[in-house]
Amino acid sequence: MEAEIPFGNCPDGWPQVDELIRLFNQHRVRYLLIGGQAVLLEGMPRFSMDWDFYIPPKDLENIQKINRILEEELDLPLLPLGEKGENFVLTYQTRWGIAQFHLAGPGLPKFEEAVAGCYAPDGNRYTYPLPFQ
Repeated sequence: MEAEIPFGNCPDGWPQVDELIRLFNQHRVRYLLIGGQAVLLEGMPRFSMDWDFYIPPKDLENIQKINRILEEELDLPLLPLGEKGENFVLTYQTRWGIAQFHLAGPGLPKFEEAVAGCYAPDGNRYTYPLPFQ
């Protein structure tokens, strides 16, 4: 059974992030929500003020989609991972809050490996491409 990505799970005061996630899904952006907000949305108590998105590090089409969606929000465009690891984390203040885009980092598996290990809250494995709404 294929799982659907849940919406509306944001704690009170955070509904604006649902809008950003819907935009990413509508435009078929490849991302995983990671970090403190991801565990908070699953019901675990963790305070975090930023939203961490793990994206494929050299997928230029995907990065261009994000840049178009966030065009009015970004002072500098999102860039692919550099040859020497430049741009491995890019941080932006947006109307939806602080958004961090992780393209690589210590302890992070390759994006495709991370996606392959994703499970929905109902215990079913997500298939990729993820089922967008």
